[in-house]
Amino acid sequence: EFPACGFVTTPGQAASSAKTTRSKVPLAGEFYLQSEFYYAQIDPETGGLQRLRAQGATENLLSERVVYRLDGDGGNVARSSGQWSQGVAEPTYSRMVADSITTTKTGPVVGEIVVQGRLMDEDRELATFAKTYRSYRGRRNLEIKLSIEPKQMPSQLPDRSYYALRFAWSAAGAIVKGNLQQSEYIAGERRLESTGPIEIEDSDHRITLLPHHQPFHQRTGMRMMDSLLIVHGESVREFSYDIAVDIAHSAALSDELSQPIQVVPVNAVSNSKSAWLYHVSAPSVNLMEVRPAALSEDQSGPHYDFDFIETERRHANVRFALFRKPSKAWEVDFSGKILNELTIENDEIHFECLPCDYIRIRVLF
Repeated sequence: EFPACGFVTTPGQAASSAKTTRSKVPLAGEFYLQSEFYYAQIDPETGGLQRLRAQGATENLLSERVVYRLDGDGGNVARSSGQWSQGVAEPTYSRMVADSITTTKTGPVVGEIVVQGRLMDEDRELATFAKTYRSYRGRRNLEIKLSIEPKQMPSQLPDRSYYALRFAWSAAGAIVKGNLQQSEYIAGERRLESTGPIEIEDSDHRITLLPHHQPFHQRTGMRMMDSLLIVHGESVREFSYDIAVDIAHSAALSDELSQPIQVVPVNAVSNSKSAWLYHVSAPSVNLMEVRPAALSEDQSGPHYDFDFIETERRHANVRFALFRKPSKAWEVDFSGKILNELTIENDEIHFECLPCDYIRIRVLF
């Protein structure tokens, strides 16, 4: 396990002498993947996610498939038309057909299933796709890698003609939250823009969707959402998605997946096997950036600026600890003007963070 913003040293071993341990519980098998926290069942006919449930439970939390929305292919609608703002009551979609489903890894660290298939209309092939599911031991997220090769391109109606991942969840009363500028908000009933994780939360479980670099989504009812992948003019054909079960803090998971742990080979290490560089007491407050402070001529000494953001719409009283004892600390604005001096107790800096607040703390060591 890693300490907060820290490091861990582990002894290396040559690949030729490494021993492979067989897991007693496989991470993948015929039409399923799992970890200690979830069980995912793959539909043998479509290759989509048929059921996702918490490990040890029976309730289906989420289903997913790749789709092409068809009802926008009838031509363009002029903005002056009375139909421009009208939604389509019953969207029509392609059929997802799996040509092959192969279990390529069963553990002990990674489970993997690869799906090759097609998206079909009644009498024609709209696209081919390759989809890879991965589960990891000790992790709550199911990873999806998707490649789509369209034969039918979407029309110029981006809200009615697109390739997407279509999600459905069981809880009709679930609260859906999006994320903009790394702060969450309650999503509306139709269109949803989110540059970060999307949460689907009811009283029992929380599903987190991580649509890496795909910010536009469209709800088609209280229990369904299309996460748009390819619209008119889009050139990207490969996509990544993560689905997590019962993650306490989705922003932290998003940061972890977008900035993976770095492995640095070294010849020798010190006596310290692990150490942390900083610690923030509030899980909803994230450290965004650290930089040497721009000082005026009358200031001297090692000053550093730490930028924080609150991600869960919560008020937080934060204790901020560093690997080095701070001498003084201030809250400053973005021009460097001191707003107030902060209290330091037991080598911890105390400050207040309002919901969705972005603040800068200047520290003198």
